Amino acid sequence: MGKRNLLRLGEIVTLLSIFFIHNITVLSVSTNNAMWSSDFRPQGGFVDEILIKVYSNFSQAIEALQRGEIDAYDYDVFPEYELDLRHNPNISVTYTPSSMFRTFILNCERFPTNITAFRRAMAFGMDKYKATEEIMGDLGAPLDSYIPPALTEWEVESTLETRFYDADYISGNASLEAAGFKDLDGDGWREYDANSNGEWDAGVDLDDNDPLLVINITASAGFDIAIIASEVLRDGLIKMGIRSTVEEVAWWDPLTEDSPLWSKIYAGDYWVVCYQLSFNPTVLPPKALYTDYHSEGEWNPVLHRFYNTTIDSVLNKMLAATTFTDIKKYSREATQLLAYEQPEIPIYSPLNINAYRNDKFEGFLEFAGKGTVSMANPYTLTKVHLKESKGGIYGGIFTYSAMTDISTRNPFRFHDRIGVRAFIENSIYGGLWQPDPTTWDPIPNLAWDWEIEPTTAQAAAGIQAGQKFTFYLYKNASWHDGQPVTSKDVKFSFELPQNYFYPDVFYVPVDINDIYRIDTPDNYTVEFYVNRTDIFAWIDITSYTRILPWHIWKDVENLTAFEPTDAQVIGFGPYKWNERVPGQYVSLLRHENWHFSVCDEAGPSTTSSQESPASKDAYGFEILFAVVGIALIYINRRRKWT
Repeated sequence: MGKRNLLRLGEIVTLLSIFFIHNITVLSVSTNNAMWSSDFRPQGGFVDEILIKVYSNFSQAIEALQRGEIDAYDYDVFPEYELDLRHNPNISVTYTPSSMFRTFILNCERFPTNITAFRRAMAFGMDKYKATEEIMGDLGAPLDSYIPPALTEWEVESTLETRFYDADYISGNASLEAAGFKDLDGDGWREYDANSNGEWDAGVDLDDNDPLLVINITASAGFDIAIIASEVLRDGLIKMGIRSTVEEVAWWDPLTEDSPLWSKIYAGDYWVVCYQLSFNPTVLPPKALYTDYHSEGEWNPVLHRFYNTTIDSVLNKMLAATTFTDIKKYSREATQLLAYEQPEIPIYSPLNINAYRNDKFEGFLEFAGKGTVSMANPYTLTKVHLKESKGGIYGGIFTYSAMTDISTRNPFRFHDRIGVRAFIENSIYGGLWQPDPTTWDPIPNLAWDWEIEPTTAQAAAGIQAGQKFTFYLYKNASWHDGQPVTSKDVKFSFELPQNYFYPDVFYVPVDINDIYRIDTPDNYTVEFYVNRTDIFAWIDITSYTRILPWHIWKDVENLTAFEPTDAQVIGFGPYKWNERVPGQYVSLLRHENWHFSVCDEAGPSTTSSQESPASKDAYGFEILFAVVGIALIYINRRRKWT
């Protein structure tokens, strides 16, 4: 081969090498969901101030919305208000599927709800259409699965083979007969044929008047929705020859172990409890299957007391899965099995009915399963802006209603993440990542990228078998007082609560103690070493903790006793604390230096283009190849010129 051909070949090889190395580098670090999974981008805030006004009752807040005193109503609209709001041209009412569902939790340790056939008979005898119609009208949908259809990426309702929407007394009676519950004396009520001989045997069989055969359904005292649902189930059991009653038990909020309803559940002194559950967007829905129904799940021993080795094995496979595809596969398989075993009877999933003013602001965003403007949806605040007709996109005061006030500025004392407390926390503070409001997939927040890799035990290096999570932080993120957010703040925020356990403080996840080492190679990289290998470890450990500023919290000795001043309520979120007048309002101001920029007409973007460490390492090789390539091209062209 001649020199000229060699030079041409060198040009081609060099250029291909540059392209190949660059793309291999990108692929090697694209191990996460850092790319946006939908059209959503966190942008705000467009408005100058968020004003949260406290109201003493729902009707007062609805009237304020109608008068234009507030721009959004924070709670789900009750049906009795819906029609009037729909007739107001300045108010928009939205109807979106909910991530909540009402259900009956069954005690699988207590006779006779410890018998699968009896639980299935209860499900057959529950007229879900009737309960849904009486409670929700056309604003709810009957439900059989344990993951509501609103969670479109994870729903399993469409995969279920058996439907329990209608009351099916034929199937219910057949299931009871097969389990030994028969009318042995011809009085219309079923006894329990303990020795399965088809005859009444005193001292062996249970009479229908025996307290063990009078199924008590527990509902929250004075709560019509729970009482109506319980009465429908009671009537279904009675039609199938099972005596049943409804007991109203007081409900305390927040629910604690000494409250009447919770103590009844905790002690196992119940057959059936009417309950409402909701999915948390920072927890993958299939994780709830493991938590609630696996023999070693966190809530199963308390709520269901359900043990099934087949379902355990499927959930174990789900736990060991490494892809979302396999997670969904095994979660659907487990749900099919649960639909037969029936440790719980889902009843219906309601619609979120939200209302807001449309005459001044636009850009309202739906958060899948949470609605448009509820306090459970912080994303509207990063989109909503003044209408063009009102003088432009920036500025203005966006006013929310709130049915509850907050009593503290300390996030460790926000006893839950619902309502105004969660709303304020999500606006001021932030975590490493956040759920995409369309898909619930993890997307960036403080971290623009992350890697997950398994670790093997290395005693000399202090590394255990488990996983390593590496987060790469935005370099332009700043606290509300102007100081930069660094890996030091992240490390501090995760280490701060590790030696504390406050069961009534949702801020601190128990799983945080699975972290045994945190390294900070530089100001914008954090490495977590955890001693768990399951797929949910990453979600469990990194989802709840809010990042706090080291320079504010470093000297705090008692986390829950500390009460920050207004100047000490510092986060890096899209809004910053302004002031609070107890019982009247809370004011938040726009964080003008938030690391996600407000979009312009060209479309949404972030203010910084980050590079991965692996990409940076590869640039040296790319430059070297580029120099050689340019030299070869120059020599070849010079030969032609001369």
